[in-house]
Amino acid sequence: VARNEWTIEGWVNLTNALHLTNNVTLGGPILVRQRPATPIAGSLVNYGLGVSPQGVELWFNDPKVAGNPDSDDPAFELIRSYQPLSPAVFHHVAGSFRQVSSNRVELKLYVDGVLTRQAALPGILTNTLDLAQPENLVLSLGTNTVGYPSLGGLRGFNGVIDDLSFYRRALSDE
Repeated sequence: VARNEWTIEGWVNLTNALHLTNNVTLGGPILVRQRPATPIAGSLVNYGLGVSPQGVELWFNDPKVAGNPDSDDPAFELIRSYQPLSPAVFHHVAGSFRQVSSNRVELKLYVDGVLTRQAALPGILTNTLDLAQPENLVLSLGTNTVGYPSLGGLRGFNGVIDDLSFYRRALSDE
């Protein structure tokens, strides 16, 4: 039986760690994806946490939901912090997903221990990942081959990701 809540959290540092000389955009995606046995259009990016100098994003993709005005992105169930992250220092980022009713998911986004955004968006978490098919789950750290919502279409993470954790529960504000 799939749990109806979970959290992703970790530390990020928006720095040009590879010392690239071109005008590189810092940040990028951290994703959990699943390739379903029976593909559904739009079902490849199931959950994500994205970071850029412009802010932090948290999203999920219920393939049975087609956009919502409460979302900060027309294609995903997404919330955004809109608070720029300082470059060259570590920031703690966390996001939780919790099924709060039969058709609404609460998303909470934290930056450096402060709740920066929350919303209850339409969707059902059990539509997004099938834990009975763990062989089809893919954890993509710092890379995204299927495109990325907003943040300029970043396809890789430029910076440092450290101490990334996943919890099978929505962590409390403490």
